[in-house]
Amino acid sequence: MKNSFFRKYKNEFALYRIRKKLLTIIAVLLVVFAMLTMLLFYLSERSSYQKNMAESNEIMASQMASVYELYMQNVKEIAHDTAFNNQELFHLSAGERQDPQAKTKILDMLGSISVMNPYVHSAYLYYEEEGMVYSSISMPYSITPLENFGDKVVFEQDSAAKPYQVAPHLLHSTAAMSDLRKQPLIISYVVPTASRNGTVYLCVNVNTRSLYSMILRDFELEQNKNFYIVDKEGYVVFHRDSEYLFVKQNELPQKDDVIRSEAYSSILGFTFVFESTVPPLESGLLRFSSWILGALCVTMVVAIVSVIYSTLPIRKMVQVAKKSNLRDFLAKSGGSADTTFWDRSMQECKNHVVGVFRIASHADAEEFLNQSIKMSAENEKDYQFLVIKMSDETIAIIFGNIRHYGDIQFRQHVRTQCEKMCATFRAGEKAYCVVSQVKTGVEQLRDGYRECCETFRYQYLFPQQVIVWEKIDTTLPGYPFPVRHERHIINNLMAGKGEACLRHIDEIFADFRSGDYLIKDSEINRYLAVMQENISLRLETLPIPIERPARHGFDACVTLDEVYTVFVGYVHEILVQITNRPREPENNVNTVVLEYIEKNFCQNDICLSKIAEELSLSANLISRIVKEASHRSFSEYITYKRIQRSKELLADGSMSINAVSEAVGFTYPYYFIRKFKELEGVTPGQYIGAQTPSDG
Repeated sequence: MKNSFFRKYKNEFALYRIRKKLLTIIAVLLVVFAMLTMLLFYLSERSSYQKNMAESNEIMASQMASVYELYMQNVKEIAHDTAFNNQELFHLSAGERQDPQAKTKILDMLGSISVMNPYVHSAYLYYEEEGMVYSSISMPYSITPLENFGDKVVFEQDSAAKPYQVAPHLLHSTAAMSDLRKQPLIISYVVPTASRNGTVYLCVNVNTRSLYSMILRDFELEQNKNFYIVDKEGYVVFHRDSEYLFVKQNELPQKDDVIRSEAYSSILGFTFVFESTVPPLESGLLRFSSWILGALCVTMVVAIVSVIYSTLPIRKMVQVAKKSNLRDFLAKSGGSADTTFWDRSMQECKNHVVGVFRIASHADAEEFLNQSIKMSAENEKDYQFLVIKMSDETIAIIFGNIRHYGDIQFRQHVRTQCEKMCATFRAGEKAYCVVSQVKTGVEQLRDGYRECCETFRYQYLFPQQVIVWEKIDTTLPGYPFPVRHERHIINNLMAGKGEACLRHIDEIFADFRSGDYLIKDSEINRYLAVMQENISLRLETLPIPIERPARHGFDACVTLDEVYTVFVGYVHEILVQITNRPREPENNVNTVVLEYIEKNFCQNDICLSKIAEELSLSANLISRIVKEASHRSFSEYITYKRIQRSKELLADGSMSINAVSEAVGFTYPYYFIRKFKELEGVTPGQYIGAQTPSDG
């Protein structure tokens, strides 16, 4: 019995050892398997991370180039609009600018430019006539001669004919001459304007540090990422570390495990560089362990969700959530594609087309949405439909190519379907649709939606109910402001010539309708609003005042015909007043003005404001009388009269050149000599020599 007892436990102990060995072997195999799996996971994860980082850098560099171009384009528009809308300040003579009120207006204009956008650092106005610079910052004073101006480099380019851009440079200030990090790094955009007193330069400065802070506010905290800008010569013109400014790119410190992406902007002439340092994946083991545990949890959740998902209420909720995800994906800019909303049937499609519908009201949009869902069910054999309500008045439909049509054939089928949907909706009165290009893969759907939204901005040019993206993609870009037509409209309007005004208005709108130019609805509205303002300003110069009509807005207009009606109505209101106004004896006024100038043109302080005050006339009226009588501007006419008088004095030979200069009203003899040569082709000294008979 005793032997049987020991034999029993001996057998059990042997079995225990066998089980222990088996468990040990299994444990070792599991450990080895886990280590190999983690190693493969780490290598795969690192490779995937580097690939995603490279793609992200490429997108980031390209987007930064586009954003910088957008901001610089905005700065250019600000500079041109300011130069266009402040002509009275640009035409001030040196004497007129001595008036404290004129100085205040100039500085206020520059200050308003500086506060319009946070990335605009400052603005300058340089009058070449007297070499004075007006600035919205103190360097060291708000008004200073060019030779003493701290940032005169922006005016050293020999370009008085067209606007130009000055590369990034440090704006040295007395407050922080030794610390580069505190010195603004600016890009300057200069607009030269021809004035009757010489060329005037308007300069708007963009603070690249502020622009960087606005665009990448949180980027500064990421130590494993770096961003800098390189100019055409290969110098670094922006870097968050100031010690690398204006250093050659190939001289920057080189680091291992750095992924670099570059995007070149042909508009700005800069290369935008993004660098990312690949960090060690220290959490790989933790993520792998979590994945093992999560796999078990997911299995249980999938089983539970499968039962619940088969019921209608939960399935409907999921469908709503998927459409919500799709709406967010289409409307969102940037980021990677989220395919959680993508059904298997849509995944099987070769390619897709996005159609976006705009409906007049919220109630009509709901009705159109229900109709679209019904039509999608009727056409399941031809197309795969996915209808998404983007807003109260916008509905997007994704058409999937399940029958493997060619791209051109598939897009034509989609366009026909959209035309049918618009036509069957209340006789097609309130629906407007844009169809994108054919897109391959879910990643391109956002581009298709963006194409449609961009096309909606040109609804004046394309009044058709269904329009395709190619209409604006193939249209010539850029439409210049119709300056010539505007000038003729204003002149004919002031003369009461209604037919001539209407002819030029028709020519402007013929350009709008021709399709030869790509003009946004907002641009058309802005051009016409500027014309209204210029017409109203011209009304103030009439000898007999005209009641200024209220400016008409165009934002409520839907078609170009409505815009035409509103603008013609505005011009007609003014024509009625002008044709019915009493006439005044203009010849008497002209005689008084010209006689006054004839008697006083040699006075060195003669100017429009002084004549207007003494004769009780408007400065604009005096300028117009001089222009009509002499075909010269006021300042040109005064200079011409003085030069003619100086020729008489020089021919007499009794006075020196300096005395003649002072006698005819010139403050500085060198300025008199320059103007004399411009008009006569010779200097005063050469003119005297020509008048003196040669010996022999």
